[in-house]
Amino acid sequence: MAKYLTHVQSLKSVFQVFRVLKVPREENTRADQLSKLATTEELEKNQTVLVDYLDNPTISEMDVMDIELLQEPNWMTQFISWLRDGIFPEDPEEARRLVYRSNRYQFHEGILYKRSFYFLWLRCLKPQEAYFALREVHEGVCGNHTGGKTLCR
Repeated sequence: MAKYLTHVQSLKSVFQVFRVLKVPREENTRADQLSKLATTEELEKNQTVLVDYLDNPTISEMDVMDIELLQEPNWMTQFISWLRDGIFPEDPEEARRLVYRSNRYQFHEGILYKRSFYFLWLRCLKPQEAYFALREVHEGVCGNHTGGKTLCR
């Protein structure tokens, strides 16, 4: 029902005059009969209700397209720019430092990874993902963990 309301409200601007009137049930027997049919209540005897089946709904499904929201710059931005696009920072000293530090990073299928001390690849998290991960760890099963220092190592 909400989809129909939204559809009607979007079409409202097309008309010069738009009025919504409440019609009492007694004055609109056909709609009353249809509502009874929809709720599977019995109709009065000897009454005919014409039913028209629609092949397609009158309101089409909305097409949803995935979009990548622009992220505000964070610590990963320079690494991604260098590893994916080959773009250096303008400052030569900063560019040299970035190339040196980027040896421990890899950009694969849209995700930045860092090689750990034990040569494991660790996924780098965006600030929102890091916040979510920390919240999950501290609220979930590990939330009441007695070895807090061990947990955070």
